[in-house]
Amino acid sequence: MKCTWRILQGQYQELDITFYSCVTHILDLLIKDTMFQPSIDKLATNGTAIVKEIKDKHIVSATFAEIQQQDQNNISTTLKLPVKTRLGSLLFCVESLLENKHNLQALAISQNADRHFNALIKNIILGEEF
Repeated sequence: MKCTWRILQGQYQELDITFYSCVTHILDLLIKDTMFQPSIDKLATNGTAIVKEIKDKHIVSATFAEIQQQDQNNISTTLKLPVKTRLGSLLFCVESLLENKHNLQALAISQNADRHFNALIKNIILGEEF
């Protein structure tokens, strides 16, 4: 990449051109820098914890699917985990949580999942910030 920059800068010295590295790489670095903001880090941590809690426990997952089927709004969006190597995966995770907010809150107070649901995750879902 840097070798290519030097060749292009040598060929086009008379023009005022600035050369940048791969745009995708720059965006990835920018997103990673943004992830270090406390509010974004908390969002990523809580979102990931909620999705893992539901997907890792069969009874909780089945209860969540049942709540989705009974939902009058017909929201059947699956919960998505963020992936470190995929740009925008945190956004997809947050969107899936927001679309299922009502269903997640119903799950948090459900008697079927109560014994199997982590109290900390339940508090996150039922909290004001969610």
